[in-house]
Order: sequence, then structure tokens, then C-alpha cells
Amino acid sequence: MKNQVSMTLLTSAVMLLPALLRFAPPESGFILSAGLLLVVNPVYALIAGIWSGSDLRARWPQPLLVGGLYFLGAWLLLDFGELAFLIYAAAYTVISAAATLVSHFIRRKRHV
Repeated sequence: MKNQVSMTLLTSAVMLLPALLRFAPPESGFILSAGLLLVVNPVYALIAGIWSGSDLRARWPQPLLVGGLYFLGAWLLLDFGELAFLIYAAAYTVISAAATLVSHFIRRKRHV
């Protein structure tokens, strides 16, 4: 249970990183946002999916949290009403859910 709470808090922290872009200078804001959108968040979604696949019964909400918290953070803190963030959140949710299912099936095959 302690591990579940710590991973959920880590998900909250990582997926709410777009809030830090508000404080970045305009020259580096584009590079930082591209790095977050195209590298950091997809890699984290993959890692969170693999982790949640190891115990699917207890960690099934994790893929939903990855996309949901990203959308919440980006929408509220960057640009309220911008629907492009919804596309990124859906992509992160799909990446995380796919990694969860693949990880779960690999672990189940290994134990059979």
C-alpha cells in the first residue's frame, strides 16, 4: 500500500510538470515544453504502465491517473480550454494502458 501511494504521488508530480513552464523564460519555454511533451511524459507513461502491470488488481487506476493528471495540470495552469492537451492526455493514457496490459500478460505467462 505504501508503494502504491508513493507511485501515485510521483505520478502527480511528474504529470503536473507543465506548471513549471509558466516560470521558464520565453526563450527556453518552447524547448522545455517540447521535451516534456515528446520525451519526459511518454517515457514516464511507459514506466508507470509497466509498474502498474506488475499488480493489476491494486494498480489499475495508474494509467488513468497519468493522462488525467497531465490534462488537469496543463489545462488549469497553462491554457484553460485548449483541447490539444486532451489529445496528449489521451496518448499518454493509451501508452500507459498498453504498457500495463503487455506487462501484465508477460508476468502472467512467466508464472504459468
